[in-house]
Order: sequence, then structure tokens, then C-alpha cells
Amino acid sequence: MSLYCIGSLFEYMKNLAPFIFEVTIESMKFFEKFFGYKFAFNKYDQVFAHEYKWGAMENAGIVTFNDRYIFKEKVSTDRMLSFANTISHELAHHWFGNLVTMKWWDDLWLNESFADFISHFCLEKIRTNIKTITYESAMAAFLQRKGWGYHEDQMITTHPIRGAVANTSVADSIFDGITYSKGAATLKQLLFLMKEENFSLALGEYFHKYEWNNATIEDFLAYMQKHFTITEFTLTQWRQLWLEKESVNVIEASWKPENHSANAHIIIKQTPYTETHPTLRLHKIKVGLFK
Repeated sequence: MSLYCIGSLFEYMKNLAPFIFEVTIESMKFFEKFFGYKFAFNKYDQVFAHEYKWGAMENAGIVTFNDRYIFKEKVSTDRMLSFANTISHELAHHWFGNLVTMKWWDDLWLNESFADFISHFCLEKIRTNIKTITYESAMAAFLQRKGWGYHEDQMITTHPIRGAVANTSVADSIFDGITYSKGAATLKQLLFLMKEENFSLALGEYFHKYEWNNATIEDFLAYMQKHFTITEFTLTQWRQLWLEKESVNVIEASWKPENHSANAHIIIKQTPYTETHPTLRLHKIKVGLFK
């Protein structure tokens, strides 16, 4: 592994290098185990480019970053965690994006949603191994990021997570909160439905089957379905409701707090956010009671 930056930022880079290497190495160890597939490239360089157009880009074995990430002053834990997430996100693309690549842009969401979710999930799992910063919860940051998706999904310009993409010009317009954070939330939901062990097993089989090749959502869900133990619905139904329908649902709970009897009950009601998008969806949720 190597780090690169312009000469004027070298001293600042030296200060950040232990953090960058630690997050990269711990993330790589986690991904190799959880994905059931070793890192497939023979090096991993991270280049911090001056006036770079994007935040970062997962070129195979040589990730490019905007050098604004080379902080010249002490920054908040939130900013350091955000940087760690970008490092982990781009590394995750070396499996989901570089090792296995989407066949067409209609599955762009899977490339970005997966990296967006799994980077937060990874940082949560490796939290106690990270010594260069201290953070309480990467998934709390994931929850905050979901606001981006909620906001865009309630606008008139909302669109499905996965939709038809006619050409590359259209593809350029769907790098948004629905593709990233809403899609990431659906994959977190999928892991919750399947449980971590089954999700991990399915990923390992998927990566070995489609290594150095192109794949589609059908290919991905076929391996998920193999390890999907819920019988009330299939992942084809899940896909139709969650990935191919736009907008959000409103979930409301009602009960009588004064009723402490054994017959007390709670009613969970689901409604569409707008009549324009009347989709009702299958949910599996946990209800917590506190006193």
C-alpha cells in the first residue's frame, strides 16, 4: 500500500497516514472474511489528487481521492468518521464494482448502495480494532445519512431505486440520495431479513460465481434467495415493492398507554406518503417497549 499527494500537503499526510492505513487494513480484513473472497488485486494505492472532481473513485488498485480529505487542522470525530467511511466505501467497490461489475446502468444502484451500506456496517464491526480514532457508532452516522434518501424520495422528482436507464446521459443523473442512501437502507433491510451469516454465505457464492464478469440484479438475488429462510414472501416480491416502486410509506403506532392489562394491544398502520404513489409494502419490524 502507498499514499500519494502533492508536496505541499506531505507533512499533513504523514500525520494522517497511520489512520488511513489502519482503516484500510482493518476494513480489508473484514471484507475478506465477510465476503468470503480475498482481495483480488496485487496492490492498493490511495492517491489524493488536487482539485479532483469527485470525492473519491474506486479505480482498481489505485483509488483517487479529492485532497480536501488531507486535513490541515484537528477536525471533529464526525469528519474523521466520514473520511473513514469514504476509505471503506471505495475499498468495498473492489468486490462490488471491480471484481463483479453491473451489466448495465439500471443496476448502478446496487454498485453504490452496496458500498454505501457495507462501509458503515464494516466500520461498526471493526470499531474496537480502530485505535487512531474513537467513535461510538458508525450505524448512527448511517441513520443520519438516510435523511438524504428520505428527502429526495418525498419530492416530485422521486424515482425507483432501480429503474430503466436508456443511456449513459441518463445514468449520470441518478447518482443521488435514492441510489445511495435509500438503496443502502434496503440492503440493510435485506441483511436484517436474512441474518448476517446467510447474507455473508450468499455473497461469497455470488463473488466466486461472477468473479471478473458482469452480473445483474437477477443474478444477485438468485444467490440471496438460496439463503433466504422467510416463507411469507420471495425476494422477487421484495424487489418489486422496494426496489422498483418509488416514494415512502408512513408507519404509525397507536395504543392506549393507560391500559396495562394482559389484553392490551398496539396497532401498526401503514399508509402511502402520497396518493400519487399508493404502494403499500411488506415490512418486518421490531417494536420496542420501554418504561
